[in-house]
Amino acid sequence: AAEEIAASFIEYEVESEEFALEAAAKLVSNHDAVIADCTRKEPKSQDHIPRAVDETSAADDVLRYASSILVSLPGSAIKNAKKAPLIKISNPVAGALAARTVAKRLSVPRDMGAPAAAILRSVLYTIADRLENEE
Repeated sequence: AAEEIAASFIEYEVESEEFALEAAAKLVSNHDAVIADCTRKEPKSQDHIPRAVDETSAADDVLRYASSILVSLPGSAIKNAKKAPLIKISNPVAGALAARTVAKRLSVPRDMGAPAAAILRSVLYTIADRLENEE
């Protein structure tokens, strides 16, 4: 059930530039901690969520790409995630896993507000799907 809820964010369509920028700001300001969390071999919490263990480079690349999508104004971050040229990384499967892990681990309202989190989750799931289909 949790996986279905998380995956449903790819269908999210409501957005605003303000909330996309909020999501980007949080992702950028917490970049190192987010990378560490989504690649940690022994997670501190929610250990049932798979991590992209030892794939910091792929996670870093994907999160930087997601941030660039979120700030690509004017326009819709969600639509841009679906249509922008896809990032080329050495391990797309690990990048997709890192994106999904971050999307699942977001905590509302601790990490960011609900609208910003929904946009970020949608962007991350879209990127993950595209990376997996690129293989």
